[in-house]
Amino acid sequence: MIKESREKETTGEKLIGDEAKGEITIYNYTSSSKNFKEGTIIIGPGDLEFSLDVDVVATAASTPYINEKGEQVIPPGKEKVAVTALNVGPECNLASGTEFDIKGFPSSSYRAKNEKAFSGGTSRKIRVVSAEDREELLADLTAELEEKVKDELEKIAPEGKTILREGVLTSLVSRDFDKAVGAEVDQLKLELEMKAKTLAYSPLDLEYLLEGIISKIIPDGFVEKEKEIEQKEAEIDPEGMAVFKAYLKANLVPDLDIEEIKKNLSGKYQKVAEEYLENLPNFVRAEIIFNPRLPVRLMTFPRLAKNINIKIEIKE
Repeated sequence: MIKESREKETTGEKLIGDEAKGEITIYNYTSSSKNFKEGTIIIGPGDLEFSLDVDVVATAASTPYINEKGEQVIPPGKEKVAVTALNVGPECNLASGTEFDIKGFPSSSYRAKNEKAFSGGTSRKIRVVSAEDREELLADLTAELEEKVKDELEKIAPEGKTILREGVLTSLVSRDFDKAVGAEVDQLKLELEMKAKTLAYSPLDLEYLLEGIISKIIPDGFVEKEKEIEQKEAEIDPEGMAVFKAYLKANLVPDLDIEEIKKNLSGKYQKVAEEYLENLPNFVRAEIIFNPRLPVRLMTFPRLAKNINIKIEIKE
């Protein structure tokens, strides 16, 4: 089991500040009074939204009359009420004389206007913890712990044993972020605790196992001369069994009794020796070198087998 902590800078941003406040006058152009509930939305320029702070009743319009120009005038009912911006920011500090619509109602029936400028709207950006910050920190620290726990397992492996690094099974015991998403901080800290298990095996046992596999696939009449084994992948399956994937390259040569061949070549002329060699199993060709060179009539293989050297090569 291993426990580590790490910190990273936060990258999230959040807009904070104060909402603009002010007072509006609601104008009612209908013949009936109208009750507007607290929270009713009014909409200003640029779709800026504000809400009523309290319930308010706008009285009905007065009786129409004809003015000096002969035009009909309907004096609207009106009532003042405090409002607050739905969002923070100075853009909601609207100048006096701004006109507003009341959401959900036709402007021909109800409108609003402020006699004094709105004020108090402010905003600023702060750094906060984002979900991505937590995910990135968790991924980085998890990867770091996975490597460290493998190193620790190697240190405690029994003598003569090797751990299967690729097959290390890890699980998180605990994880603890010091701040939640949205918290106003410059640094986020994570503490992780991890446990792991894996298989410890003897390389000699593995080699013995592979030798057994190789011996079963060598064709009759051949023996292994040299081999190259490269472990490609290894993992532990859900049942706890180790699964190895390896690349095997083996050079095979005919299974010949070299001493018997030397005995049969002793004292033979080159032509006779070549005929004999051509009848050996899996024979391709022979290159015969006499040292020292002698006249042809004297060029026979030594009568002593120990003076004959035979080298078998593999044809690529």
